[in-house]
Amino acid sequence: MQSIGSIIPKNVQRAGIDNKVVSSQAVSIFEKIKDDFLDNELSRKVQAMYFKENTLNIASLSTSATQDLTIKTGEIIEKLNALMGKKIVKKIKIIA
Repeated sequence: MQSIGSIIPKNVQRAGIDNKVVSSQAVSIFEKIKDDFLDNELSRKVQAMYFKENTLNIASLSTSATQDLTIKTGEIIEKLNALMGKKIVKKIKIIA
């Protein structure tokens, strides 16, 4: 008998929705970890919008948050990929 953990990924891929699942995961994980990289006030001024073509697009309402995200881009990508279990996120684009 197969575990559900092995069945779901195969069926997701077969259904052709694997890109949407990955996109949703990238956005969701960033929202959970952004406090690790930004203080509380700045964290409330940024939001992951969507993930497309290995790029996480983040909206920022603060120049300070934009600067912090730009400086910490490498660290953020590294943590996102570690939590996703694969090197999927290659770039971060900040929409100010």
